[in-house]
Amino acid sequence: MIENEKRQRLALGVMRGIRVTGPRTYKIDKWVAERMVEVGLLSEVRFMCNTGAAGLRLRIPDGSFLSLLGLGDNDVLLAVNGFQVRKMAKESYTRLRLTKSLYVDVLRGRRQIRFGYVVE
Repeated sequence: MIENEKRQRLALGVMRGIRVTGPRTYKIDKWVAERMVEVGLLSEVRFMCNTGAAGLRLRIPDGSFLSLLGLGDNDVLLAVNGFQVRKMAKESYTRLRLTKSLYVDVLRGRRQIRFGYVVE
């Protein structure tokens, strides 16, 4: 029960630290990005191999952190900052953790969509 209460308080704080700045663009407070990694908020997302596209299919529960950032269940993650996810090396993931802005290309249905994020 206590763990669930902590998670709910964290979720409320996270929501305050995310602002929509335009269509499909977001500003994320730096502390939110750090906490998201610390407490494993990304662990609720499942990546599934997608044989029909050059990306990874996302399984994102409603109300999860990534759903607050515009990403949806069954979106196919194609690229992050221009790196095709299927070809990304471990070094690329490390570089992305250190970046202050990034863009994410996803396939939603038949439409390719780009999301932009700035961490400050």
